[in-house]
Amino acid sequence: MRVRCDYCREYYDDNLEGCPHCGAKNNFVHQTNVETPETIEQFKLWFEQHGYTSEKTRFFIGEDYKEPKAFGIYRDPENGDFVVYKNKADGSRAIRYRGIDEAYAVNELFTRFNDEVINQKNAYINKKAEQVRSGQVGTRKPNRRRNPVRSIYAVVAAILLFSFGYTVYDEIRSPETGYYETGDNKYYHINGHDGYNKWYMWDAATETWEYFDEDDHDTYPDQAADVDSIKEDWSSFSVDQPYNVTDFSDTDYYSDWQTHEEIYESTHENDSDSDWDSDWDSGDWDSGSTDWDSDW
Repeated sequence: MRVRCDYCREYYDDNLEGCPHCGAKNNFVHQTNVETPETIEQFKLWFEQHGYTSEKTRFFIGEDYKEPKAFGIYRDPENGDFVVYKNKADGSRAIRYRGIDEAYAVNELFTRFNDEVINQKNAYINKKAEQVRSGQVGTRKPNRRRNPVRSIYAVVAAILLFSFGYTVYDEIRSPETGYYETGDNKYYHINGHDGYNKWYMWDAATETWEYFDEDDHDTYPDQAADVDSIKEDWSSFSVDQPYNVTDFSDTDYYSDWQTHEEIYESTHENDSDSDWDSDWDSGDWDSGSTDWDSDW
């Protein structure tokens, strides 16, 4: 069977250790130890075993699908050729391969499918990150009959650091993540990645944690003054839960922060399978993120 080089895009025999055209390593040699379909029937079985469906992924195995936005492979009943195709968004068809080599044809579509899996995971992570940035994740509030008590976001303070006389630079600092107490009032601050700095106040009357946002600085001047005071001197705080308040880690706010941190870590790791956030699965497939206008 022939494979396509990931670097120079030339074809060569899959049993070679490297591409004879550019010398790149033949990754396919190491893929033969895992399940790699070589026939349409094997591809169908692999597809089903991994929980994928044609309707969700728009990859049609063994079918000459005619509608727009589809990839597929089938055997032409008239001459026996194996055909690998892509139906673009406008309904036109681009033929990737037509010939008698079934294994080669299957590998073409199988490789494209795995490329699309990477694209889907990228789109999923980017979507989650955008939800965090837009506030759809990370600012969820419990249903209440009265307006929640809020305060300002933590203001990031810039302080000058001096490095052996060579460079003067600003280091963005913020209170540590944990519990704070001023008088009878208790607060919790989260200091996360990518500007995720949020304040919460313990409401003794309802025994719940409440989120503060920047717009409430004037509405709740006493609480805002507390936060300002903490920001000026935040050396003393507690990572342990104070008495008579609910553990903040049991709240939705804490869960949202954890989601944000997981997304941040995922978007800053290498693009190998082991680096992807583990909560993506075939059910999250969104064919709307596929490039349907290109030939392949």
